[in-house]
Amino acid sequence: MNIYISSDMEGIAQTKEWLDVRKTGPNYKKFQKVQTDELKAIAESLSLQNKIVIRDGHGSAKNIIKNQFSSNVQIIDYWDEDPTNMMKGINTSPFDFAILHGYHAAGGSGLSPLAHTFSSRNFEKLTLNGEIVGETTFNILTAAYFHIPVIYVSGDNGAVAEAKKICPNIIGTVVKDFSIDSFLSTEDTINSIKKDFVLAVQQYKENPHLFEIKLPDTFEFTLEYKDSEQVMLHIKKLPKVFQLDKNTLAYKTNDYYDLLSVMRLMKLQIDKRPRIISKLINALCKMTRIISGH
Repeated sequence: MNIYISSDMEGIAQTKEWLDVRKTGPNYKKFQKVQTDELKAIAESLSLQNKIVIRDGHGSAKNIIKNQFSSNVQIIDYWDEDPTNMMKGINTSPFDFAILHGYHAAGGSGLSPLAHTFSSRNFEKLTLNGEIVGETTFNILTAAYFHIPVIYVSGDNGAVAEAKKICPNIIGTVVKDFSIDSFLSTEDTINSIKKDFVLAVQQYKENPHLFEIKLPDTFEFTLEYKDSEQVMLHIKKLPKVFQLDKNTLAYKTNDYYDLLSVMRLMKLQIDKRPRIISKLINALCKMTRIISGH
């Protein structure tokens, strides 16, 4: 089989605050290993004959410790202009199924201090067809666009509930629930992931159609920015996008890939500074990195 995994970090075992998942945080390396170990548990549940592609979908995309995996595992560890974003590579091979690992609640859901959608710094929330949704929804729909079912999700209670709302048959491992102060240990998480993932694969083999979903006919998308100036800057660059209020832009389409392409542009942070000042600041930052050896 060919298996695709999209991996994030906020939904792995024991992460509770932003410093846990940022490279500047004191415990980042610890959680880098936790993320890697959870992925290894999934990979080792499959035979070496299976081809596995893991998309590192968190932060710099260089969180997973690559040398911990067998040769049948490929890791995508960079960002580019591909609108599939956290699902990059999903359209490059006839994958049998996809997995979302380490996922988290949507921005605006209030279900987790780590809840966000794509950027905690830039966006309050995103909605699709009138409902607040997160990365879980967009990435399940992205897989479905390429006719690949998502059969398994691990993460916090918000991410798993969001996945099951789209496809009730998806198997999920709830690693943490902030509302009841419940957090699985790293050991219990790995044991649960192994058990639940094996069950998902078994059910998929028995009936692959169990996890299929139908894409909506229309996509009405809104993005609420934290900075209202970004709204005005994007309106000037994206004529098909319209403004709902001071902080919110909207877009409507019947084509999901078109939505992904426009979303990518809407999510870009537009520099508000005059071009010459921006160039000078970027040059100074580059010189600082060279001098400091970073």
